[in-house]
Amino acid sequence: INSEKEVSLPEITLDISNLTPKIIDRFLIVTYQRGYDKVTLLFNDEKQLMWIQKKMQEFLGFEIMERTNKGCIIQSIAKKLDIDFEMALRKSFLIVKEMADVTLKSFEKGDKDSLKNVPYKDYEVNKFCYFCLRNINKQIYTGLDRSQGTHVLYFLIEMLENLGDSYKLLSKLL
Repeated sequence: INSEKEVSLPEITLDISNLTPKIIDRFLIVTYQRGYDKVTLLFNDEKQLMWIQKKMQEFLGFEIMERTNKGCIIQSIAKKLDIDFEMALRKSFLIVKEMADVTLKSFEKGDKDSLKNVPYKDYEVNKFCYFCLRNINKQIYTGLDRSQGTHVLYFLIEMLENLGDSYKLLSKLL
């Protein structure tokens, strides 16, 4: 027996006033991936809002809907995006493969300008991986049930996103 009902999480409110940008980043990623459709963030520094706005570019279907000098409300603007899960996952793989190829070729040729472009590809990897993880958590993706290895697919997607981060770091070091 299977239900096509989507898992809907209640909204969440987070006070990020005293958190570093890296921790704020992690909170945003987790709330998006877990499937929250509305996130209220409370803060005391406008710089935190700038960091939030920058990170929002990596979340498909998520936008800042309200903002004040002490907080903002982020919401899903689409119940279900018309993006194929398998296509998004494949795109993630292809981008990471391209990052690997460009990093190797640029390093061999000593082409530092091409290496500078590799970190920007990581934003695309993040966007598609986060989307896939959100779909699994919200049970929108129905290609596999839990007993058939969805947890393995989830782990694979997380590792793919981490690989993109590693190529971003490697290209910066080179």
